[in-house]
Amino acid sequence: MDVPFMRGRYSSTENLCVAIWEQLESSVHALGCALHCVKVQETENNFAEYHGA
Repeated sequence: MDVPFMRGRYSSTENLCVAIWEQLESSVHALGCALHCVKVQETENNFAEYHGA
């Protein structure tokens, strides 16, 4: 992948969701908020959602 946070990971929609969550979670938490979900939509019928661990 061309972005550092995906280096060493298989490039799937599911892995991208988790990696985006990891990038956003601490910044959102620092604002006093909670991250609920990350959704990556590839097509009308293909998507992945991640709600944290």
